[in-house]
Amino acid sequence: MSLSEGFLLLVTWLHGMAAVTWVGGSIVYVVAIRPQQKSYETSEQVHHFMSLGLFRQMVDICIAILIATGVILLFDKLSDSVTGGMYLSVLALKIVLSLWMFAVARSRWGGKESEKKRSHESVRRLGWQLTSRLSGVNLTVMLGVAVFFLADFLRYLFEKDMLIP
Repeated sequence: MSLSEGFLLLVTWLHGMAAVTWVGGSIVYVVAIRPQQKSYETSEQVHHFMSLGLFRQMVDICIAILIATGVILLFDKLSDSVTGGMYLSVLALKIVLSLWMFAVARSRWGGKESEKKRSHESVRRLGWQLTSRLSGVNLTVMLGVAVFFLADFLRYLFEKDMLIP
């Protein structure tokens, strides 16, 4: 293994670990933490008890790692002559969904005031339950699962193209 191959292996590992940490943490939040929030009177108690501030910091770190490693991996794949049109199309979709995830995460964790304001506004809107289920952390989880699928699909396409003589 050359030094550049070792570097790319490390970058790929960091990229995967950041993705697993963020999406996995979001799933834990949706399945285990958020349902428990209803038993607390204020969001301050939940914030203190569940250390959501630490989760926000973890998400920020994961986003930074994903962007840095994603750019490196993108240039590596674009420089490969085996990369075909289908691969590039799926990769573009993965990038768009990832950017959407980043935007959702930034707006979701933007601040207490904006979060409270969005919460009150969504309650007033018709269909607020559907909107709340398809936004924030729920949307992050759905997009994250889709991005993981696309990553596996990209791996399949790359390996398939490598086997063609």
